Amino acid sequence: MKLAYARIVTEDVPALARFYEEITGITPVGVEDYKEFQTPSGSFAISSQSKIDLHGTGAATAGANRSVILDFEVVDVDREWAALVGPR
Repeated sequence: MKLAYARIVTEDVPALARFYEEITGITPVGVEDYKEFQTPSGSFAISSQSKIDLHGTGAATAGANRSVILDFEVVDVDREWAALVGPR
C-alpha cells in the first residue's frame, strides 16, 4: 500500500497554504480554494470545505477531527480490505 496523496480541509486555504509554503519552502500551485504542493515522493493539498463538498458532502469537515483525507494506491482493493478487517 502506498500513500499517494493527502488533503487538508480548511476554511482558510490561503492562510494555511502560506503556512506550509513557509515551513516546506515549496510554492503551491492552484486556485484560491485549492492549493497543491508537489514533493519528490508525492503531493499534498489544501482544500476548502466547499471544494470537498462537490465530491461528497460530509466526506471531511474543516476545523474538526475529520479534516484530512488520505488516498492510498493499491494493486488489489479487495485483498487490502480483507487484510484490514481480518477474518470475521
